[in-house]
Amino acid sequence: MPRPLLILLVALTACEDPLESQCALAETVDARVLVGTGEDAFTAIDGPLDRQFGAQGGSHVWIALQTEGLAPGKGNAVAPPALEGGLHQGDVELGWMSAIWKPMRGTSESAEVAGLELRLDDTAWWDDTYAAEVGFDRDGPLTVSVNLVDACQNEAFAEIDVELNQ
Repeated sequence: MPRPLLILLVALTACEDPLESQCALAETVDARVLVGTGEDAFTAIDGPLDRQFGAQGGSHVWIALQTEGLAPGKGNAVAPPALEGGLHQGDVELGWMSAIWKPMRGTSESAEVAGLELRLDDTAWWDDTYAAEVGFDRDGPLTVSVNLVDACQNEAFAEIDVELNQ
């Protein structure tokens, strides 16, 4: 192969868009997301989630996600509108995912993001009138739901039933 052609070929190959290759790889794996917990790393949920109380009186739980078939994207970050989720009991919304950017580490085949804050509507836990008004049963089941759309427009949805430590 002539040297100028080889140099051109190497230069073109070196300029490949990393997002394109992530999207191509993501297409080979069925998109799915698992909901777990963790401030620093993904841990499967195997018991009640601990509420974290902040200095201003609010509370949250740490959510982590494990993905397959979703591209981490340029900058390896995930945030709304790519990430939507919340805590609910039937139609009653009791928490929402915060809009803080977090790194998504891994590849299109397997990646994770941890330290997502699921902020809670604390009024439902301490105000009986409000809880009755919105139809919240403190002893009833709770569900965390997550919808994640990657930079390639692949989408995955997951729900998991949870308990919260009061």
